[in-house]
Amino acid sequence: MRERVPRRALSLATPAGENPAPVLLARQLELADWLAVNRKTIGRWMSGEDEPRAVMWTELLEITQERHAQLAELIKAIAERAEKA
Repeated sequence: MRERVPRRALSLATPAGENPAPVLLARQLELADWLAVNRKTIGRWMSGEDEPRAVMWTELLEITQERHAQLAELIKAIAERAEKA
C-alpha cells in the first residue's frame, strides 16, 4: 500500500444560499490526492461515466474505513463533552 497524503479536515457544510461547488471540488481534489489519480477521474466516477478499477475499490474501502474510525473517535469525544455540559 502506498503512503497516503496527510488527511485534512474539509467540511461539506455551507451557509444557506452559498454555492457548494468549491467544497465539492475540494473533496474531489482531496480524494484524487489520496488515490493518486486525476480530479477529472474522480468526476467521471461520480457522474457514472466511468467506474474505478478493481484495485481502486480496495483503496476506497481503506479510505472510508479510516474516515469512519476517525469520525467514530470524534463522535465519542463530542458525546463525552456533551455529557459533562
